[in-house]
Amino acid sequence: LWSCYPLYLGQIEVLKSISEIGPVVEEIDKKLSPEERVLLVGAETAVNFFTRRPSPTRFVYQYPLYMKGYATETMILEFLDDVIEKRPKWIIDTKNKTTPMFKFPIETSSIRERIASIQCHYYPIEEVNGWTIYEYKDNKLCQELPPSSNQP
Repeated sequence: LWSCYPLYLGQIEVLKSISEIGPVVEEIDKKLSPEERVLLVGAETAVNFFTRRPSPTRFVYQYPLYMKGYATETMILEFLDDVIEKRPKWIIDTKNKTTPMFKFPIETSSIRERIASIQCHYYPIEEVNGWTIYEYKDNKLCQELPPSSNQP
């Protein structure tokens, strides 16, 4: 068993150095404290893994939220409420065509309100390998939403 350990570590290092996520992982490690959360819009859970940061939502893969006929308003609201309540320091838009940032197949006033609240607090700060990093800023001008029970 121990003879496989160096091979395993080598594979982890190869994955970490993949050109697309390596610079993003380095940026997170360099600029954020270990307890600050990061949301990756798309399906880039390797970034969470390598930076040892939990996702602010159970929807680490957001593909189901973008599937017309499968996604429900309740699911989308749960995701958005998680982002609002857990307030990740950064939201990283991976520019995944399957998961365009906050363009869900269902649009209701409750969904629009939550998206507007999130957009009011997050501002683009930089691009890393084509991914846009948005940072949370406390904005007194943003309309705060009342606590939700994930009901529309």
